[in-house]
Parts: sequence; C-alpha cells; structure tokens
Amino acid sequence: MPKTSYQNRIVGTVTVFAVAALLLFGYGFRWLDSLQTGQLEKILSQKKSVLELRQQQQNIQLAKKDLKQVSEEKIAPDDLFSRDETLVGEISQIEARASQLGLELTLSVAGTVAQAPKAQVTSDLVTIPFSMQLRGSFGHLAQFLDWLEHAGFVLTVRSLNVTSTSSTANAEAVTSSLAGVFYLRR
Repeated sequence: MPKTSYQNRIVGTVTVFAVAALLLFGYGFRWLDSLQTGQLEKILSQKKSVLELRQQQQNIQLAKKDLKQVSEEKIAPDDLFSRDETLVGEISQIEARASQLGLELTLSVAGTVAQAPKAQVTSDLVTIPFSMQLRGSFGHLAQFLDWLEHAGFVLTVRSLNVTSTSSTANAEAVTSSLAGVFYLRR
C-alpha cells in the first residue's frame, strides 16, 4: 500500500478521535454532569427527609416519655385553684403573656373574696368576676386566647366579643372584650 494511504488513515483516525473528543467535551460531559447533578439533588433531598424523620422519631420518643411521666404523676385538684385572694399570680401571668404578644391589655377584677359568690360545685370554691379588653393583631389575640385556655389556673370565659378596628399594612387590628370568672379556693 502506498505511504500516503497510511498517512490518510492515521490523519482520518486522529480527526475522528478529535471530533469525538470535542463532541464528548462539548455535549457528553455536560449531559453526564446534568445527570450527576440530578442524582445529587435526589440524594440530598432523601438525606434531608431521613434527618427530618429521625427528628420526628426523637420527638415521638420524648413525647412518649413525657406522657408516661405525666400519667404517673398525681395532680391534686387543689393545685389548680389559687388561694391568693388578690389574684396577683394570675394577673401577672396574663399581663406578661399579653405583653409578650404585643397586645394592649386592660384588666379589671370586680369584688373581693369575702363578697364572692360560691361556685356551683361541692367544694369551697368562689368565683371572682373579671373583664378584659385586648387590642392588637388577630393572630396574636388567637395565640393569647389559646394560652389562656391552657393557663395554669382555672377560669371561665362567659363572653367574648371581637371587632375589627382598622386595617394596617401588616395585619388586621382587632379589639376584644372578654368577661369571665376566676375560681379561688377560700
């Protein structure tokens, strides 16, 4: 075979390899990189899910432990009712929570323990009426009412009135009037 045909074959082969390498670098590696990136994103998403599930599992274990502890504790009903005739503890807790939530609070307590009517129960509980006005965002008012429902003292809300007062850029401002009774042990 002539010498030029070998040279042509070598040049042709080198050219084919060069074109293949250019195509591989130009398109092939980009395609492989996009595949790898997609796989990495899936792996990271799955790792995140695993971490969230582990955290939830730990929370469930802690909740089970807390429930077991609470179920074993004996809660005396007397602990739920204050003997503090001035209601200082209850009022300070209410004021502190309203302040934390950025609510304007006006609280008034009517009557004294000596004049307080006996609660309609078989024990020596009396009821002290109160009224409260709150002003702030609806979300904070809802949080306050939820807290009040689960507060560490017993009270009954007899009426609740919520009215919209004005609209601001951030939230709807509401005013709430609340009336009820505190329960005290004589």
